[in-house]
Amino acid sequence: MAAPPKVSITIPSYNHARFLPATIDSVLAQTYPNVEIIIVDDGSTDGSLEIAAAYAARHPALVRVLTHPGGENRGISATVNRCFAEAAGVYWIGVPSDDLLHPMKVAEQVEFMEQHPQIGWVYGYAYYIDEHGRGRPEFALFGEDITRATDPVERLILGNVVPGMTVLMRRAAVATIEPHDETLVYSDWDFWVRMAARNPVAFLPQTRVGYRVHSYNTSVGVKGEVNMHRAREVMLKLRREAEAIGGGLARPRTQALLDLQLAFFSYAVQEDEQAAQHLIQAFTTDPLLVGDAPYFLRWLKYGHRYLSLMHERPAQIEFAGWVMAHLPAGLDRHFMESVSRGVSGPAFSPVAEKYYRLAAYWEGRRTVLGSLLSDGQAWRDRALFGVHLQALLGSRINNMLSRFRGV
Repeated sequence: MAAPPKVSITIPSYNHARFLPATIDSVLAQTYPNVEIIIVDDGSTDGSLEIAAAYAARHPALVRVLTHPGGENRGISATVNRCFAEAAGVYWIGVPSDDLLHPMKVAEQVEFMEQHPQIGWVYGYAYYIDEHGRGRPEFALFGEDITRATDPVERLILGNVVPGMTVLMRRAAVATIEPHDETLVYSDWDFWVRMAARNPVAFLPQTRVGYRVHSYNTSVGVKGEVNMHRAREVMLKLRREAEAIGGGLARPRTQALLDLQLAFFSYAVQEDEQAAQHLIQAFTTDPLLVGDAPYFLRWLKYGHRYLSLMHERPAQIEFAGWVMAHLPAGLDRHFMESVSRGVSGPAFSPVAEKYYRLAAYWEGRRTVLGSLLSDGQAWRDRALFGVHLQALLGSRINNMLSRFRGV
């Protein structure tokens, strides 16, 4: 009896007939030999299933093609869950049906995981490609190394910076958490937070996946407020289940951060009453929060930066003022004074990025300099470093620098 494959490469496929052949070809081109390829079609209507079946006919020992019962369309989360249920490998990789793998992707990651048995999953950078498979040099790389953060789980709660198509996971690690939540649009964000909470993660700073940007991407063309609603659903789910998930989500500070994020996203979708309740709850969830003004200010900076990019409602960059007006009564005087001093500086940075994106370069540079004068710690904040760098140096120089990171 043949041994099971070491790596299962799964492709959840839906209406990407234009891109699917290139995706499958990039999987077949992997230098690592011991793999199986599982394609699960999610009720495609554009010929994707027929394309996948043709590949399976040409490579019967490597490629399997499956559908949901009756050929139904059940959505990406259900399709990813079906992929994992069918996978037999020690390791699992999920590749969207429009992305591309570098030939060494699997071999490099498997070698790393074999050398580091304590690691549950590993990922890296992705690079942007357009509809024709060409690189997008005007964009930076996709992804961020959460292992450099003080707390990787909390970094992920602040925002999903894991390019899922770059991940390789141990099957045993995935088995420690529940599957993708099929009720969430951004189920991948929820999934990575839960993975980080229960399993050590590593980051390899190479670019081994091409992430295709086109008009059919889930988040492309979606209004900012819709994205906020989707993000809020993720935070609600994580907060509700944090104790049961355990691991990194069992800590009071991490649960307080979920409360703060719920305050932020509720405010962003104009649910001010609920936002105020979540804000107050954070100080009950973790009473020590009132003694950590720098932590609270870092959270405020993320909120400012996020909201500044929502051009539909630019007034929302007054979020810090709203927070100051809705903090619980009776908080420590030193905490209040520290936060009051801090909110003036962070407000500049997101405004700088907004000016820059509107091509008002000199306004962007002026606001960055104002930020540095008002908040001398601004350069030390990794989340804002890229904003400052882009506004001060310009996109051409900044993109040249970004190409040296792991390329």
